[in-house]
Formats: sequence, C-alpha cells, structure tokens
Amino acid sequence: MYMKQSDLLKGLSRDFLKQVMEVAEKETHKGGYLLFKEGDRAKHLYILLKGRVSITIGDRAHTVYTVDHPGEVFGWSSLVGRKGYSAAAECREPTRLLKININKLEALFEKDRASEVTFFRQLAAGLGARLIQSYRMISEKAQADLSLSYGTGQVQESTITVS
Repeated sequence: MYMKQSDLLKGLSRDFLKQVMEVAEKETHKGGYLLFKEGDRAKHLYILLKGRVSITIGDRAHTVYTVDHPGEVFGWSSLVGRKGYSAAAECREPTRLLKININKLEALFEKDRASEVTFFRQLAAGLGARLIQSYRMISEKAQADLSLSYGTGQVQESTITVS
C-alpha cells in the first residue's frame, strides 16, 4: 500500500488508511506540469509516489523546497485554514502522486477523531522539520555573507532579507 510510505500517515489504523485510499486519486504528470499556483484555491493535499516536485514562491518562482522522497506531503495549506496555496508546485520530471480532496478527508476525520489527532500531529512534525531545514539554510546563508576583516579586526555582517 502506497500510504505506508508517508510519515504523515504513520500510526493510523488500516481501516482509516483504506478509507483515505478510497477518496484519493492517483495522478501521473509530465515534467513541467503545474499542479497549482501560489494563491490558487487550496482544495487538495498531495502525497508524492514517484518523481520530483518543486515548491516555489514569488513572481520569480524561487524554489524553497523540493519534494523528492516517496511519501512526502505537499499542498498542506488546504489543511491549515488557508484559502489559497502559499506556494506553487510544479512537476520537475515525470511524477506520480496521490491527490486527496480536503473536503473528503475532513469528512473522514469527522467519523474518526482519533485518526484526525494522529494525522495533525504527524503534519506538525513534518512542518517542523521543514522549518528547521529553512532555519539552517538561512543560518548558512548568513554565515556565507559575513565579510572578512582582512586584518582590521572588524567583521561586517550583511543584512539578510527574508521574504
């Protein structure tokens, strides 16, 4: 079962996983296919089965995250009360995924509150890991931006703007 690969779904009962699979749609897309744009109505959660998806923000489509491990989840804006996606998602190569309609998933949660709690704990853990990864990237960028003193004894730091 594909769902076992996803950390998001660890600890959920077989019965609940079976119900999720029944509402999930399997999709295959070519590289370059845009799954959603930043600001599009957030109505699906995605689980990568195979391939690679770039998560980008801004007009210049700056890649902030690459989904490339089977079982990784994206499109979570639909689960946290956002009306629109906070980023865009584009397939970078041939990609297979599961697409889950948020309304159908929420209906399953209403019938099984214990699974809902487990699911959202796993989601929080995954988002926390991505946040820590982002902090590390910002920290590494800050360290790289330090200017050398060239013997003056003074070190000048660059100002980093994160948008």
